[in-house]
Amino acid sequence: MGNQGLRGDMGSVVVLLSGGIDSAVCLAMNRGNDRHALVIDYGQPHSIEIDHAELVAEAEGVKLDVLDLPVMPKTNDVVFACRNAAFACVGAAYASSVGADQVVLGSNQSDWERFPDCRPVFWNDMRKA
Repeated sequence: MGNQGLRGDMGSVVVLLSGGIDSAVCLAMNRGNDRHALVIDYGQPHSIEIDHAELVAEAEGVKLDVLDLPVMPKTNDVVFACRNAAFACVGAAYASSVGADQVVLGSNQSDWERFPDCRPVFWNDMRKA
């Protein structure tokens, strides 16, 4: 994603908060903005992630909304295909409802091989859309 728009110069931002370190850093890097935190419960087997998202949001002093997404067919035992892309679209719809200017989510380079929607080229194209 790069640093464009981070560190308090965006206005209102929705941070998709998974409970992992990537999204926690995204939330912290947006201090100074009007932050909205959203966690998506998609029936993930690691539901402790939602508990961690609640703890991170509380530590950052940000209200956390939980959105239930019907259980999606998994491509393996953990995630479903195009998960980050789906989350970005849901985040955009949520952002519109709260008047936010931008959606931020963290994805991990270690997932590039398995998941195309973690790669920079994907996000560059998504920004254009």
